[in-house]
Amino acid sequence: MYEVHAFVAYGEAREGNKPDFPIGERHAIIVFCRHPINSGHDYSRLEAIALYNGWGALEVAHGGVIVPERLNGALANLQDCFIQAMEQGGAVMPFRDWVRGEDSGSPASSFD
Repeated sequence: MYEVHAFVAYGEAREGNKPDFPIGERHAIIVFCRHPINSGHDYSRLEAIALYNGWGALEVAHGGVIVPERLNGALANLQDCFIQAMEQGGAVMPFRDWVRGEDSGSPASSFD
């Protein structure tokens, strides 16, 4: 049995990111990772999923376990990412607003 962990992070768009943000722009993203139930957060898996989906230089803010019962119609994009993570191992949802400063959507492709 599996559950999905979600991590809020800032990432830098790299080649192959979806939906094709300019390379080098920084965006807030949510990374969804499938994990065995009751397992701890796996930050190496988080980074691998983000890199696979074209996101690097991550600054992870926090993470938690998704409660599927709370994903209703108002959260359709999160539902899609949750399903993708359960079926394929992971997903990334970037936010469209660019994070400005040097210090500082829809689901992207999956990670198996």
